[in-house]
Amino acid sequence: MSRRRTGPQAAGPICFAIAPRVGRRCEATDVHVDLSVASRDELAKSELEAAQTWEAFIEIRSKLASCERDLDDVMRANDQFVNRIRRLRGRVVEQHHESRRMGALLAASNTAADSAEQNRGIAVYALTSVRRERDELAAENRRLRAEAIATVSEGHDIGTAGSEDLKPSHTAETGDAAELRTRVANAERRTVAALQLVHSTPDGNRVRSVAAAIAAAQQHLPTLSIPQAVAENARSTLDQSGRRAARGKAVMRVLLAFHAYALDAHREGDFKHWCERRGHEYACSANRVAMGESESVTNGERFRRSRQLPVDRVLDPSGARLMPAHVKIDQGPTAPRLHFLDDTRGETGKIHIGYIGPHLPTATDPT
Repeated sequence: MSRRRTGPQAAGPICFAIAPRVGRRCEATDVHVDLSVASRDELAKSELEAAQTWEAFIEIRSKLASCERDLDDVMRANDQFVNRIRRLRGRVVEQHHESRRMGALLAASNTAADSAEQNRGIAVYALTSVRRERDELAAENRRLRAEAIATVSEGHDIGTAGSEDLKPSHTAETGDAAELRTRVANAERRTVAALQLVHSTPDGNRVRSVAAAIAAAQQHLPTLSIPQAVAENARSTLDQSGRRAARGKAVMRVLLAFHAYALDAHREGDFKHWCERRGHEYACSANRVAMGESESVTNGERFRRSRQLPVDRVLDPSGARLMPAHVKIDQGPTAPRLHFLDDTRGETGKIHIGYIGPHLPTATDPT
């Protein structure tokens, strides 16, 4: 039987694992083997090392527990940091949306400012034209008065015979006065139109359909005459496609060009010539303007009937006129057309829009 060891060599759990291997009963001879001095020293040294190892283990375990607590603190701090990052990201997204909204508002504001500046430029140009024409009319009036006074004086000088000769001159003077009154009326009309243009020219960039463009022109462009039937036909034929917004803007640009052309007191030639030579900011491309149709369309009875389009009955009591002049609304040979009649120098002083819709029948496309 092995001896029970006491003292410092017995401390620590490892010594109990070592002792049975060093001192044990010999099973073969049943003789107790005493431990030698060297073996006891070695055992004591091993037990001391085991005790030191145990203390190191306890210290490491304590440090590990401390590290675990530190790790928990770090994890909690990391969770707080992640939550803060998420909140900051949410605020960044909100600020991004707000900046985009403010950018859209700024762009709309810039567009409105540009439109207002363009309107002011057109109005100033129109008013300048009206003033120039007013001065010309005043000079013409003074000239006619001087001629009338000179004629009357000459009539008194030549006596009764001369008074008979004054009748043709008086008739010519009456015709000049009528023409002068007509020119004054036209100048007044252009003045009113220019003043209206200052306050309410539609913004073509905001038009989203052909019907909206026509409604804006009917409300804000007094130099144009657009029957309601034309508006209904354009809405039912052109606003049903995916290009309704693009075509609406194109129609608005043409209508604004018509309006600027009608207000230009010093224009020369027809609308196509004005677009080619005038260089006005509202002028549309002259390549899209045709003041007539082809010979086959002009000579074809069916094609002529399709171009008998509605007008104001003040212009024609029948309510219809032949309108071969047209503007292409879009690209391509079969692009939609806008047919018009220029009466800016006539009785109504307006441009009459008789048709806005698909290409009318021709010899090459009779459908």
